[in-house]
Order: sequence, then structure tokens, then C-alpha cells
Amino acid sequence: MKKISIFCVFLFIFVLYLNNIVWAKYEIDKKYVAATLQIDRTSPTAEVTYKKKQQENQTVEVTIKANEIIQQVQGWTLEENQKTLKKEYLQNQQEEIQIEDLAGNKTMVKINIENNTKTN
Repeated sequence: MKKISIFCVFLFIFVLYLNNIVWAKYEIDKKYVAATLQIDRTSPTAEVTYKKKQQENQTVEVTIKANEIIQQVQGWTLEENQKTLKKEYLQNQQEEIQIEDLAGNKTMVKINIENNTKTN
């Protein structure tokens, strides 16, 4: 009987989670089970830095540092800390990159590379 009741509690809490209710109380044999559910609805924030490499091709390394763990972005290298993306550019370019945290919250990050000229 207790195993079925505990399963029902977890099912009940899961249904509440799906309906975005963040607190639930359920009674089993005069004992209360309380659950606090945290739903992440906050988009990640990011800082973009540019570093011109002193090489013959004058590449610019762009680094995006997020305030939380983010998902891989195609064409970018995700660092081991899973909060930093890096990519090298060979020419001037403007684009927007979408970063996404593990909960699926998204943020657009603007990349603007100017005055990058190759020297021969």
C-alpha cells in the first residue's frame, strides 16, 4: 500500500510541475510530503569579447561567456566549463548567435567584427 501511495505522490508532483505549480503538499498516513519545484524561465546572459591574434592571417577570436551552462552552438567550440563559446573569424562580419541554456531558455548574442584587415 505504501509503495503505491509514494508512486501516486511522485505522479501528483510531476503533474503539478507540468502545470507550473511550484509548491505541493500531499498527505500519506498522516505524514506530509512537501516539494519545492524550481522552474527556470530566465534566459542566459552573455558577454562578448574580441581578441585579434597576431598571426599572418589576422584572425579575430570571439569569446562568448554566459552566466550559466549553455548548449553547444554549431560552428563554435564549447569550452570544458560549458559556459564559454569560442570561434575565430578571418574577416569583418556581423551576425547574431542564439545561445540556449539547459532548460531551453534562449538569448540572441550580437557579433560585430570591424576593421579586421589582412596584412601581406
